Amino acid sequence: MRAATARRPLAAPRQKSFDDLQAPLHEVTFCAVDLETTGGSPKTCEIVEIGAAKSRGGHPLGSFSTFVRPAGDLPPQIQLLTGIVPSMLAGAEPLPAVLPTFLEFLGPSVFVAHNARFDMGFIAQACRLLDYEPPEVVVLDTAKLARRLIRSEVRDLRLATLAAFFRTTNSPCHRAFPDAAACLEVLYGLLERASAYGVTTLAELVELQRPSSGPHFEKVRMARDLPRRRGVYMFRNARGEIIYVGKATDLRARVRSYFVSDERKRITDLLAEVSTVDVVPCELDVEAEALEARLIERLTPRYNRRGVRRRSPVFLTLTKERHPRFSVVRKPPAQGLCIGPFSSRARAEAAATTLAGLWGVRTCSLRLKDDAPVEPCPLYALGSCHGPCTGRPQDVESHDSAVLAARGDLSAGLDSAREKLRAKLERLASGHRFEEAAAHRDAFAELVRVVARAGVLQALAAAGRVVLECPEGRVVLRDGRLESLPGPPVPGPESPGPSPAGGPGDVSLSVPAEGLPERSVVASWLDRAEGVRFVESERPLSYPWPKPRSPESLEV
Repeated sequence: MRAATARRPLAAPRQKSFDDLQAPLHEVTFCAVDLETTGGSPKTCEIVEIGAAKSRGGHPLGSFSTFVRPAGDLPPQIQLLTGIVPSMLAGAEPLPAVLPTFLEFLGPSVFVAHNARFDMGFIAQACRLLDYEPPEVVVLDTAKLARRLIRSEVRDLRLATLAAFFRTTNSPCHRAFPDAAACLEVLYGLLERASAYGVTTLAELVELQRPSSGPHFEKVRMARDLPRRRGVYMFRNARGEIIYVGKATDLRARVRSYFVSDERKRITDLLAEVSTVDVVPCELDVEAEALEARLIERLTPRYNRRGVRRRSPVFLTLTKERHPRFSVVRKPPAQGLCIGPFSSRARAEAAATTLAGLWGVRTCSLRLKDDAPVEPCPLYALGSCHGPCTGRPQDVESHDSAVLAARGDLSAGLDSAREKLRAKLERLASGHRFEEAAAHRDAFAELVRVVARAGVLQALAAAGRVVLECPEGRVVLRDGRLESLPGPPVPGPESPGPSPAGGPGDVSLSVPAEGLPERSVVASWLDRAEGVRFVESERPLSYPWPKPRSPESLEV
């Protein structure tokens, strides 16, 4: 038994075949390879002949052809198929002597073969047996490419059929080098076909051979002349309606990906309707994000909604009943306490439960009229609600006072609520009610995030026109959204304006739902952008809510 040794790396094969996959195809070196073997399994069969042809830009760079002496016998059926007989292999070098030379010839080229899995499988197995690192190469399969590009034009995808279709000068004959040379010619014929679909780089060619949605691949031509820039793309149907809006850092690559490699059923349905593609190039990321948000909000394209569970923002408010309670609503009221937007009803309801428990405000949805007594719920007995439902004057007065205290404390900020919560968490922890404490902690942490984001959005909207300077250029905001965007004019949301004056203690810790997607995009961009400098603002730019302390400080 041969002693185990460390793998012997070869410098060329260990590097990637082409580090820059975005290189144009005329700069790529292709190496077409074909093997003749004693059978179909790399684990039990051996290589008997290797042939390879190398080319770049259609110009030959070299060839490689050699027999390989196997350790076992050459099966009769292989002799009949290839015409190779044992006498031809008698003077050949064994695989350990041939493999390093072949790998050196392959070098950093792109590995091309017909049904490449077969040939690459034998090469990789040979490397493992001889303790070489298998070559890390980009692999192209002419059979897969032909299936995508000319399947309807040929009776089958055999190499001989494709060679005849492209009228190659080399004819496949089940010998390694003629088959490799024919494979290389077939590749260049396929490259010419691929260019009609806008394939110009190695990355696009590799992507082309992958399985995809199939029936609508022909529409990839729509992406051929699109710019390689960031921006927004719009899919239109035959009636000219915009049915989908998206953004991309590379418009051409993103639109191509829909037709080449996206297998989602929703996308297949979308592509069946697509008739044309419009794009709007943008200079800045925030422009692309804001334009996408504005278009989706104003046009509500069908496929931006279909198959995507989009939750409308919800708000938390104190109702205007005789005995108010915290309630979750879709549209924020014009007056009174309002907190939001929350991303889901469940989160808003959790926050409502937590806040109600801090002041003892009722959580039931009973319609209480004229202080008529109602059988109180268990929360009253537990001391979590002041119980105005009992109709007793002291309970009604206590609840009214709790509502006023909640409105006043929340109007002044979250500090009072935080201290109340901290005391409640300590009581729950001392009673070993850790799960309940964790639920309240998480609900309040979400509330802190919501209020902080609302404060930022309110401040941007209240400042009017704001001029920002960033490394990529100047950004001008108007009421928290971009003042101008590339492309055709798209109506933007109206300014939220100042909140109407309410009664004592009324406060809004929210922003209107209209225009929220675009304003949220701007706020998120400000959070992550680097080097942004405020130049000027129409009105003072202020944040009415200080940056909240970390929610982790509430852990018990």
